[in-house]
Amino acid sequence: MVALHPHLATHLEGPVERLRAIQTSMAAEMRRTGHDEALLDAAEKPFGARDRRAAFADRMAGGKRLIPGNLTLSNVPGPAEPRSYAGFAQLHNYPVPIIGSGRFLNITSRRSGDNLDMGVIADAEKVADVGRIARLFVAALDELEHLA
Repeated sequence: MVALHPHLATHLEGPVERLRAIQTSMAAEMRRTGHDEALLDAAEKPFGARDRRAAFADRMAGGKRLIPGNLTLSNVPGPAEPRSYAGFAQLHNYPVPIIGSGRFLNITSRRSGDNLDMGVIADAEKVADVGRIARLFVAALDELEHLA
């Protein structure tokens, strides 16, 4: 598993311009993945798994978070072709993301045939109205579809 970290271009107001900037950033990230993949089987330097576990245990002592509050955006590939089970068409495959240590929001997208399904979950203590985030996604997708 390799993590990609494209810039989301939130400083750009126009949705098409923002999308193009994200695509450019993602292309740069995709070019970088070969370097990451080459290191997957390499020895972990300077910290091995044992050292990393010890460092994380120290960070979590006394109820501290493993990492600072953050959000996770992920895209989980799904089937491009239609699927069915026992003769029933599977129209959607909504992801159910998790909130990892130190995270306050996780938004996961997954392709399911011709659909793009979204899952949004938040820490209720930090995000008062997660439904608003979902509604904003729907509005943004509608806007992009209209512009396309």
